[in-house]
Amino acid sequence: MLSRRQLLRRAPALALGGAALAATPFAGRPALADGECSTYDQQGLRYCTVGLRIGEIETVRQRCEYWCWAACIQAVFALHGRDVAQEEIVRRVYGAEVCTTADAGAILYAIQGDWIDAYGRPFRAYAQALPDLTTRLMVGAGAGDILNELYGNNPLINGAVGHATVLTAATYAEDRWGNQQIVEFVVRDPWPSSPNRRVLQVQELYGASFLAKVVVA
Repeated sequence: MLSRRQLLRRAPALALGGAALAATPFAGRPALADGECSTYDQQGLRYCTVGLRIGEIETVRQRCEYWCWAACIQAVFALHGRDVAQEEIVRRVYGAEVCTTADAGAILYAIQGDWIDAYGRPFRAYAQALPDLTTRLMVGAGAGDILNELYGNNPLINGAVGHATVLTAATYAEDRWGNQQIVEFVVRDPWPSSPNRRVLQVQELYGASFLAKVVVA
């Protein structure tokens, strides 16, 4: 495989347009995933993209300075077709609409369990942190875990550099033996002044401290 610097320089831009959701445009209409790969180059690598097909829809923005985590949960639920307000998510953790942060444990706790969406439909959610994040995020089994979720239409909650975003797409390099290395993440950012759809900066890409899969049934 090429070095990290070479991969970052050579990685093509994602062709998966989109932002995310102002209220809950995906309620009752779950997102789908799509992927495409280039042909193998002279060095035996091909570049692939995979991501949710959500077009130019914009995901929710956080309604408190510290509610990036709650807005991300709301966005993930909405991408699975479930409409739940971020205030309700905060109340589940803190018992009130407290403008405060949440660590990884609180985020997992907030997601899991039985819910009733805004249309009165019950559903159940389950969350799991992907293991060994710091050592195998971009290559090997770590990359496989992430890509499998994206190919399965499952956005991930990403925590990096003190801010939570929703991971909806990735670009990766793959050799002829099936070895994969992720070179780019595309996220939906709930911060009001940030572009909703953006590519993670390098320090964010390699500074991720938390990545969670969410199952909604």
